[in-house]
Amino acid sequence: MAKVLRYSKQTTERISIKGILNEDATEITYSENDEALTVTVQDLLDKFAGDRINLIILTEDNEELPVKEDASEPVS
Repeated sequence: MAKVLRYSKQTTERISIKGILNEDATEITYSENDEALTVTVQDLLDKFAGDRINLIILTEDNEELPVKEDASEPVS
C-alpha cells in the first residue's frame, strides 16, 4: 500500500535587499537609516554555498501617469 500520509519539515532562509546593482553586477548599494551601504553579491551568495537555492531577481520601474481632473482613473 502506498503511503498516504507524509510528515515533513521545511526551513527557509531568505535574504531580501532593495538597492541598486552596480554596472559589473558585483555590488548592491542600499539605504539603511538614511546611510548608503554596499554589500558584494558574492558575500550574499557565500552563505548559501553548497545548498539548493531558488534565486529570484526583480526590477522595479515607477512611472507617474496623468490623472483626469474629475476622476481617479489614469488617462489612457
